[in-house]
Amino acid sequence: MALLATHRERVLRAFYPKRGYDYNLRQGKAAISDFRKLGVSAQPLADLMLHYVECGVRFTNDYGDINESFYYSLEGMYEQALVLMREAKLLPEFAERSHRVVTDTRNIGWGFHDTLAELYEQYYG
Repeated sequence: MALLATHRERVLRAFYPKRGYDYNLRQGKAAISDFRKLGVSAQPLADLMLHYVECGVRFTNDYGDINESFYYSLEGMYEQALVLMREAKLLPEFAERSHRVVTDTRNIGWGFHDTLAELYEQYYG
């Protein structure tokens, strides 16, 4: 789906711009909001939401701990994605990626890993 690829690129560029090193969470969330407004089904929307979290986790692992509001944004998006996946019965399809997000945060501070692990456990048990 070309639309998904375009919006995935927008999310990626929110964390890894072509120039400079500064992330822009607002741009990443705007890409998701714009995609949602297109009336897409739950599967590609959940994919994009999880991609946002994956990009943020990768960014943190690349550059070190960021700040609390950064992690709150990722935690919120992770939970929104899990809610959508549960409602659309997509949890099995995204189980591996959802778990990888948690394992990839083991060494990140601010209680980030613990929050994601609790959310994962809540939805995947």
